[in-house]
Amino acid sequence: MKTVAWSVALIATSMAACALAGEPAIGDTCPGESSFGQPPLSAQDVPGFSGDGDGLRAYDDFTDVAGPITGITWWGGGAAGGECVHTGDFEIGFYTNAGGQPGDLLTMRGVSPSYTATGTIGPLGTIYRYEATFSTPVNLASAWVSVFAVDFDACYFYWASGAAGNNNAYTSGGGNTAGDFAYCLVTEGNFAESDCSDGADISQPLSGTLSTPGFSDAGDGLRAYENFSGVNNPIARVVWWGGGSAGGVNCDRNTDFEIAFYEDNGGQPGSLVASETVMAFAQPTGTFSALGNLYRYEAALAAPVMLAAGWVSVFGTDFSNCYFYWANSDTGDGFAYGTNGSIGDDFAYCLYTQDGIHTGDQNGDLIISLSELLRVIQFFNSAGLGCEANTEDGYAPNDPDQGCAPHESDYNPQDWVVSLSELLRLIQFYNSGGYAYCPDADPATEDGFCPGGA
Repeated sequence: MKTVAWSVALIATSMAACALAGEPAIGDTCPGESSFGQPPLSAQDVPGFSGDGDGLRAYDDFTDVAGPITGITWWGGGAAGGECVHTGDFEIGFYTNAGGQPGDLLTMRGVSPSYTATGTIGPLGTIYRYEATFSTPVNLASAWVSVFAVDFDACYFYWASGAAGNNNAYTSGGGNTAGDFAYCLVTEGNFAESDCSDGADISQPLSGTLSTPGFSDAGDGLRAYENFSGVNNPIARVVWWGGGSAGGVNCDRNTDFEIAFYEDNGGQPGSLVASETVMAFAQPTGTFSALGNLYRYEAALAAPVMLAAGWVSVFGTDFSNCYFYWANSDTGDGFAYGTNGSIGDDFAYCLYTQDGIHTGDQNGDLIISLSELLRVIQFFNSAGLGCEANTEDGYAPNDPDQGCAPHESDYNPQDWVVSLSELLRLIQFYNSGGYAYCPDADPATEDGFCPGGA
């Protein structure tokens, strides 16, 4: 068995080598679901010892990952006076970027990977391909990652060198090195946008940094408010960004919220105009603030609110040991409000109004035609619907994307499925020769519309 000193000496010798160059090894490629990949070099160099046997740790950085990370593939080998293979568990750690080096630990996943020998032979022996799936996704678009062998089994694990990176890695035994390690990140879906989409009446997108988060939750009784003006139609949908924290530790806030609107009272929230409890659709942004993961939340209002100017509050309900905080925006008037008084900042949100046109009415003529009805029947006959920008109405059957406003034929419940009763409602509009937007009808209608142009 080699000693720690042997491993450190080998690392130091390797680090003296010139920058990595070369092509990926034949057949050693990333899985098809990967959105980031640095497959192993055919000519190996600069192994990164990383395990609890010698206490060394190797890191590499990544950027522009498209969606939640659900697994990782990596390549490496083992040495202990000769060739060996580490067959135990690993820790996959994710860290902040601290000026081109790994910083604070963000999150960790323990894995028991599968492994197979490859055709690549490094300076210390056979290179193995390891694969593991995470129990819960890692919601980071960019960070540093470490592959670290645990449960030392008399075999010192080393991370193999990789191709197609930025020529910058790091080891605790040698600092920054002009090279890359071999790994791929497997992802599923896409991260949410940090901007308001076209058509938003009020647009205050997510800031690049979290400065003054607005805690707003039933758990602590605090409430955050943001002001707005210049809204000319009933507010029908709200988008906002935020996260959850408990004692300074990241947690995932549940999706139950109260959306409340208030009159303006001399620059402060005044009388309550309307409030509604919603179950929001939450999607990770890939951004990790000082307090944790940031999410994009979206909710449609069952009863649109007519308020040209005033204040809106996003308030977490049904407390479950995770305090919701509203994230910041760089856009706005530099003024918001909280339970404890004024805040010299802005919160990140978008307001969308109802223009009176049903989303099933593709040409906007206030009439549901046969072809428009057949389109919704197509949704009814499918397992559900989702968002698809390049279709005639912005939706598609069986599409998993739910990042847009729900279809207005999906309202009771709003679950991205068109039920029989919801379809019959649109058939009623078709048979009546038209419809009208009527949010103030008395009694109120189930979907905010009235048949026959009433």
